[in-house]
Amino acid sequence: RVDDNGKVFLPEPRAEPVVVEPVVEVPRPAAAVAAVLQQVAPSVMAALAQGPPRLTSATATFGTTVIRGPDWKWDNQDGNGQGTVVLPDWVQVKWKAGGGNKYRAGAQGCHDLVLAEAHGKHLVGALVKADMVESDMVVKRGPDWKWESQDGSSTGVTSISPGWARVEWADGTSNFYRVGAEGCHDLAIANPKTCANGHIMVFLANGNGFPHSCDKCGNQNILAKFHRCNDCNYDLCASCPAGAK
Repeated sequence: RVDDNGKVFLPEPRAEPVVVEPVVEVPRPAAAVAAVLQQVAPSVMAALAQGPPRLTSATATFGTTVIRGPDWKWDNQDGNGQGTVVLPDWVQVKWKAGGGNKYRAGAQGCHDLVLAEAHGKHLVGALVKADMVESDMVVKRGPDWKWESQDGSSTGVTSISPGWARVEWADGTSNFYRVGAEGCHDLAIANPKTCANGHIMVFLANGNGFPHSCDKCGNQNILAKFHRCNDCNYDLCASCPAGAK
C-alpha cells in the first residue's frame, strides 16, 4: 500500500497456526503383557507362575496329554516328549487263598481274569477288561491265565492302587507313574484348560455313552472328547476355547 506521501507499506506477515501433534506413547511389550495378565483371574496367574499343573488322581483321566512333572525320576522313559493317559490294563488282585499280584485286563491282548460274581451290568464269566475295572470285583482265573497256582484255585477281589496312572509315550512304550502316590507327582498336564474362574478342567475322552452339552456354544450332542470343570459344573467342547463363559 502507498500513502499520499508516496510511502510504501508492506503487508505484515501472517503467523501460521502451529499444529501440535499429540504424543502417543507406545507401551513396551513387557508392560502390555503385564497389563493383560492383570485382567486374568489371580488363580490362573498363580498356576502359570508355578508351571504346568501337576497331574493328580482327580485329573488323570483317560486321554489326558501329559509331560514329565516336578517329581520325575524315570530317566528318559518319556523321550522328553508328551504322553497320553491310557486305561489301566493291569489290575491288582488279592486272592482269598492268600497272596496277590497284578494281572492282565487287556495288556498284551490277554485277559487273565473273568468275573466270578456279577458286578453291576457285567455278568458272571465276563472278561475283566480295562474299561470296567473297579475295586471289589470278585474274579477268578480266565482264558489267558498263565500264572500257575498263584490264585490257589480260589477267587479273588480286585483293588485299584490310588495315586498311580498308566501313560503311553510316543514310541509306544508305557508304564505306571505317581499322581499322588508317595506324596509325589511324576507328571504334569501338557496343555491345560481353565474355566473362567481359573480352575483346571478335566479332560474326558468319553461321556459314558451319555450326551453332554457345551455350556459355551450350546452344542447338546457331545459324546466324547470334552473338558469339564467339576468345581463349576461347566462343560466345554473341543471346538470352544477355554476362558470367559
